[in-house]
Amino acid sequence: MSAKRRSQREWARIIGTWERSGLSQAEFCGRRKLSLETFGWWRWRLGKETPRVVEDRAPAFVEVAVAGPPAVPASRPVVIELPGAVVVRIEQGFDEDTLRRVVAVLTGGHSC
Repeated sequence: MSAKRRSQREWARIIGTWERSGLSQAEFCGRRKLSLETFGWWRWRLGKETPRVVEDRAPAFVEVAVAGPPAVPASRPVVIELPGAVVVRIEQGFDEDTLRRVVAVLTGGHSC
């Protein structure tokens, strides 16, 4: 029994069906009684010679759970301990210029 000859258009449709199937190439070819070698060759040829058609699909989203607490929780201040038991506590929304002036005064006039 000779193998059925398919056109380039037929192979493009078959490969598109495989791409959407979620099956491995071997599973797909086995179920459809296709030669795995011929399928692979056409997949290579179509990938090299014809542009891929991108289907309009909604993007897939995956829920991600973050393990462990964040490094610096947003609700907690940043605390800087300077020599001489000086502690600077910086709350959210601080003014950077004011912080530079405070550090300059605490370090003896050296600006940051």
